[in-house]
Amino acid sequence: MPQMVLTLVSSQELRVTHIRLVNAEFVEGIRAKTQELATVSGRDTGSVFAYGDPGFVVGVMAMANIVSWFAQESQAADVLRLTEEIADLGDRTRTGGMFFPVSEIQGIEVPIPGCWYVEVTKRLRTESGTVEKVVRLTHSGDSFITVQLKDSREVTVFWGKVESIEFHADE
Repeated sequence: MPQMVLTLVSSQELRVTHIRLVNAEFVEGIRAKTQELATVSGRDTGSVFAYGDPGFVVGVMAMANIVSWFAQESQAADVLRLTEEIADLGDRTRTGGMFFPVSEIQGIEVPIPGCWYVEVTKRLRTESGTVEKVVRLTHSGDSFITVQLKDSREVTVFWGKVESIEFHADE
């Protein structure tokens, strides 16, 4: 199985065989809800939240509490609801996901984790029978990647500390 070799700024090499990806609907949900929160609260967050790190959820929650203090009652209820929805999606993103072999990940040659994805087909039972749905799994959009190494260890790496990426055939 092909490996991705990450060289960190410390010169440590990590031989990655699998990368954890999450449901893209959760990632997009966080972006959309955060942008909606900005609109409801009357604050323009710019693109940092529209395309940013789900780790900002804590910051969004703090901002929501401050905004709710000054906002009208109806706005405060919307702010609280959106904050809870963002936190729930953030939890689902952090705890969910699946590991995929490096060789199965589309866009892996681009050193931007947000470009990495896998599409899987799920079979869903409905009243009228079974239907197939294509689900896209992608990187969560945060500053970390969670990987499985050649020795089967699971490691979370801060992407900002990756100095280079190489791809190797089986060794």
